[in-house]
Amino acid sequence: MLVDEREANRNLVRNLNYIKTLLNVKTDRELAERIGVSPATITGIRNDGNIPTLFPFFQGIMNMTGFTLEELLNKELSSHGMKVDVDYTPEEEEMSRYQGLYFVYYFRTSAFKGRETKDDANALEYGLLGIYSDVNTKQVKCRAVMGLNRKEAEARYDRCMEARGNGVKPKKNFPSILADFTREGLIYEGEIKLTHGHIFITCSSGIKDILSMIIHRPDSRKQRYIGGLGAAVSVSKGRDSCPCVQFVGMSRYKITASSEEIAKHIELGYPSIKPGDELDQVLDQISVMLRDELEHTMTDNSHRETDLTERNRRYIISAHITTLISRIVERNLFRVVKVSATDDDDWYHFVKYYNEKGEKV
Repeated sequence: MLVDEREANRNLVRNLNYIKTLLNVKTDRELAERIGVSPATITGIRNDGNIPTLFPFFQGIMNMTGFTLEELLNKELSSHGMKVDVDYTPEEEEMSRYQGLYFVYYFRTSAFKGRETKDDANALEYGLLGIYSDVNTKQVKCRAVMGLNRKEAEARYDRCMEARGNGVKPKKNFPSILADFTREGLIYEGEIKLTHGHIFITCSSGIKDILSMIIHRPDSRKQRYIGGLGAAVSVSKGRDSCPCVQFVGMSRYKITASSEEIAKHIELGYPSIKPGDELDQVLDQISVMLRDELEHTMTDNSHRETDLTERNRRYIISAHITTLISRIVERNLFRVVKVSATDDDDWYHFVKYYNEKGEKV
């Protein structure tokens, strides 16, 4: 039987301190990351006497330590000499949600801004990302093949998959298949790390490039992560190598939608053009010109004057429209790549309609 709320909070605070000692954790922030909650949750326990919900807080602690809910709230663990089950590795259990093979969608980075000649669908590039447990080290690692076209990516994906049960799953040796017959410089090797709310994927292609991706880590009880939208930092391809920041989408299953539709989701709906007051200024200028022309008194030299007025009118309107377009485009260009939870949720609802066989459900 549980004790009253005040006593339960006191026990919980003491036990959190004890667990930090057992796990050699120095700060509450680090402990929160290990549990899978925000630092504010632990602050609320210490300062406000809060008792968090079972999921994810207590579930996270129980998974991490093996202690039961009753032990965490009813007992002072240190006085009973209770120890963490050292054989339990909860991070592996959480990591298993993310293991598998993913399509990666992003835009080519070889063109300089203002010099891109391809439309969105043709500028879209594809990759494959494998997250797997290394059989020798037991560590979760990543292997990615980037810079593929759609046909190449789908063919390589199909080679990595096999029918199992009622669906299609990655073959046990799919990381090796990923690297087969790949052009030099396209293979990236690395690791994945989890923090509260995010997935960090860092992998390198020898000394040529290091690719870093940050993806939302959804608060979900589902056994498998199916994909997400995030930001990537890498070195651009092309004649000159430059630091590059871009949007990137991941999907566990093959998306059979058109390249145009995929590109639209990767762009997060950019650009959203809102002319605002500038358009009114151009319309006002046109109205003034038309009014002046109507009020103009025809003379013997009317043809010359009308011709001059026409040239001036075209020049002024052209200048106004050029300024208008420049201002609108400049203020709609993103200054910071930022993927909101809403953006990630939109991508999730886009990819979840495709199953293991790449069929829309």
